[in-house]
Amino acid sequence: MTTSVAQKLNQRNAANKLKFGSPKLRDLLRHKCRVRMKESRGNSYDASRLFENNFMSRIVKEELQQMDMDIELQEQIYAEIEEDMLQWTFAELEQENNYLFNDKPTFFCPFCRKSELIVVPAIVEQMLCQTCHIQFKCHGTPDQFHELIQRRLVQHELLCDENIEFFTEPISSNFEIYGLNAICMKCDFYSSFY
Repeated sequence: MTTSVAQKLNQRNAANKLKFGSPKLRDLLRHKCRVRMKESRGNSYDASRLFENNFMSRIVKEELQQMDMDIELQEQIYAEIEEDMLQWTFAELEQENNYLFNDKPTFFCPFCRKSELIVVPAIVEQMLCQTCHIQFKCHGTPDQFHELIQRRLVQHELLCDENIEFFTEPISSNFEIYGLNAICMKCDFYSSFY
């Protein structure tokens, strides 16, 4: 009894199908697993949302039952609490939107990089850091000053990968007014901002 090459190939293919499964069966199993996982995730998400609503309702009902109030008052209190939560949520969203869409740019101190620079109202064209208390002359409006600094930083970054160091120097004879300067020790970049 001799076996032909075709019979051996058929036997090997049958053994591989038993061992590894047929491609169609494997794809079908994968598809069914994906569908079940999606359904499971959806059910889990819906259950967590339902839990949050039920949890709040249960707490409110327990508190109202302890007070022995009538049903009408319970519904009124529940509606007030929901209204308060809704107003709080809207207030938080409004506050977040105001923060995100604030047209006023924020300028941070180039020395400490922690605090905003503010314009000193008593002295014209003076900027002050609230943290390190550095005060220096700014050229033009705060927006123009910030734009000037940004242009010089970009100008330097095109030529060098080191960070610029900022320093002040007196620009008046009585040492009351200081000017902001920037220097790079690697590429000998220097710029004054007054």
